Amino acid sequence: MDTSKVKALLSTEDIIRLVTEGLGSNGNLWDSSGAPIFQTICHNPPGFGSYKLYYYPDSQTFYCYTECGSMDVFELVQKAKGFESFLEAYKYVINFFHLDVRRRGFADDTEKELSDDWNILNKYDFYQKVQKPDASLPILPTNILQCFGPLASPMEWKTEHITAETMRKFGIRVDIANQKIIIPHYDMDGNLVGIRGRSYDTNDLLDGRKYMPAYLEGTCYRHPLGSCLYGLHENLEAIKKHKKIMLVESEKSVMQCYSYYGENCFVAATCGSSISPVQIDLLLRLGVEEVILAYDRENDTDPESELTKAYEQKLLKTVLPLTKYTNTYVVMDYEGLLPYKGSPSDNGRETLEKLMKKKIYIPSPEVDFKKERRRATKK
Repeated sequence: MDTSKVKALLSTEDIIRLVTEGLGSNGNLWDSSGAPIFQTICHNPPGFGSYKLYYYPDSQTFYCYTECGSMDVFELVQKAKGFESFLEAYKYVINFFHLDVRRRGFADDTEKELSDDWNILNKYDFYQKVQKPDASLPILPTNILQCFGPLASPMEWKTEHITAETMRKFGIRVDIANQKIIIPHYDMDGNLVGIRGRSYDTNDLLDGRKYMPAYLEGTCYRHPLGSCLYGLHENLEAIKKHKKIMLVESEKSVMQCYSYYGENCFVAATCGSSISPVQIDLLLRLGVEEVILAYDRENDTDPESELTKAYEQKLLKTVLPLTKYTNTYVVMDYEGLLPYKGSPSDNGRETLEKLMKKKIYIPSPEVDFKKERRRATKK
């Protein structure tokens, strides 16, 4: 029985039971379309994640709106349980539901074949995988943005180094009724493909629902965040001119950088702390020769601490596919210039440039962070 047949056997109720009973999520919520929403157990300990992990029954896929992006049930189980291999996750699902795979024609050597197939996929050249991105994003009529109110420059962002001119350029609006800053998302060609809301409602913030898809009269304007790069359309000319891009996590960071550099801004956001194959394909098709990863700080000031080492490895895993095709750097704050989870652009242009001067070159998957760190600090 292959993985697609297993997924076809699982109802939405089965998925809810697996995620809550098997993976430790504290129950589930529902969005207006009937999709169950779970805690982000894919990258948080059970019971601690915010409710931003959606399950879409039609496609039998999960989508984590904070970090992990799209995944199927086996990939979620692998992340949540910390399994080293896909095969372990597959076995877990089979055992959890007591599926009799042999009775359904599961041959004696199928497990070995499945393991062999997965190893071949892992060894398959990454660029071959990104040659066929799923670019089937819905194109929305731009006039729906007017329903959220006029262009605005909320004070919440003015105090965070974002100018009113920048907010107008990026089409920022305010949904007063739902207490959200409205952020339109465009694809590289300037088509409106999704709308996100940044909440300033206290209850939403306490529940970890800072960024969520925007709703209008019961319609949700979500889109797969990994299918485009926020700010790529607005900063396209600068990115093509310099043949480089700085990748940040959030829309706010893109607008901060644009406020600092204007038309010379070559920054875009992955809208999470991972880079999807589709996003990598966009960069390669643009001829980008240099990528600078400037994600939110998750290390401490001790370069030898376990927290710092774990974060370095997380960044290394994130940029690993890019090292084959671009000059790749990561921005690290070993001096405590930023608060924990602070973006490199949060504390102004001067701090950002100080961090950029000491960015660390990642020449290959076997990079010695300690050696590259010493080299960077001599700059």
